[in-house]
Amino acid sequence: MQTMANTKIMTNPDFEANNGSRQYSGNVPGADSKQVMGFLYSVSRTQAGEFWPLHVGPNRIGRSAQCEISLSEASVSENHATLVIRKMHNNGQNAGVFVFIQDTGSMYGTMLNGVTLDFSPKECKSGDIISIGENYELYFVLIDSEALGLKIKPGFKSTVVKPEEDSWPVGVPKGTIPAAMSPFDDNSKKTVLVPPQR
Repeated sequence: MQTMANTKIMTNPDFEANNGSRQYSGNVPGADSKQVMGFLYSVSRTQAGEFWPLHVGPNRIGRSAQCEISLSEASVSENHATLVIRKMHNNGQNAGVFVFIQDTGSMYGTMLNGVTLDFSPKECKSGDIISIGENYELYFVLIDSEALGLKIKPGFKSTVVKPEEDSWPVGVPKGTIPAAMSPFDDNSKKTVLVPPQR
């Protein structure tokens, strides 16, 4: 079973040329094994569109890079709102998914289907439009894979080749040349490797 640990959002290499459009590869950096339960989709910034995965539990929305849904727009607060996805169970049986959004004290507000929210949680349904600040409209798509009967296939054969293990010597800071490899006779000198500028 694949976990989300090795996953990432892919950014279009021509980010500026394409007005900052984002392309989703299926996973998020640093994410743990939380199940993807849906997406937020927007064309507010670019007609090419942007989208972000939503996981079980809290999904923070804001301008901060620490938010799961990071929106770089002036009217979006650092920590603007939180969208929570909860899987409901009754006696061990899947009883569906409950989703709510809550404004977390933003300056320019949050709307759900054109209605301004106060600071209490409001239930969301798949197909709702969530407005964040003055300029971001997000289309909410919920995916309940259990209810849809979607499962991991035991015969799935990945063609992705695992990258080789990191061979950098243990205890040596990355970007420095270990003393044994140093071109200097004096072991007190270190050469720092500077990555190429883009």
